[in-house]
Amino acid sequence: MPLLTPAADATASPSALAQQLQRDAAASGASSFAAVYASHVVVQDGADGGQLKRSWCGDCVAAEPMVERKFGGSSSDDGDGGKKCWVVWVGDKDEWRTPENVWRKAPFGITHLPTLVKVTPEGKWEKLVEGDVYNQKKLDAFVGF
Repeated sequence: MPLLTPAADATASPSALAQQLQRDAAASGASSFAAVYASHVVVQDGADGGQLKRSWCGDCVAAEPMVERKFGGSSSDDGDGGKKCWVVWVGDKDEWRTPENVWRKAPFGITHLPTLVKVTPEGKWEKLVEGDVYNQKKLDAFVGF
């Protein structure tokens, strides 16, 4: 299952991504997913001019590799019928903490990071949040594979 970053039109608004998740689930007959993380920030400048970036959220740092492994980590391989997990970056600390952050509002209503959102073919929305996202048993049960 490829891990994907939303296309430009899906990131323009949470409602566009919500519609995409609902379309994907309805069309495939299987749940669709979105992983919601804190954005990456520069944590170290390298001597070679490169930069080391990682999420400012410790739970997101722990969850990202597990979610990536769970969903295959490659957007070029969809050998399982096209299932995917969209990735959303909610912003830096200041952006996230403001009540006006668009991901805090409907339709997503994200209150904790990380959050794994599942939309079922019937249109039901479910969330796995914080430490539960990087708890392998809970992640496996939530995703269903």
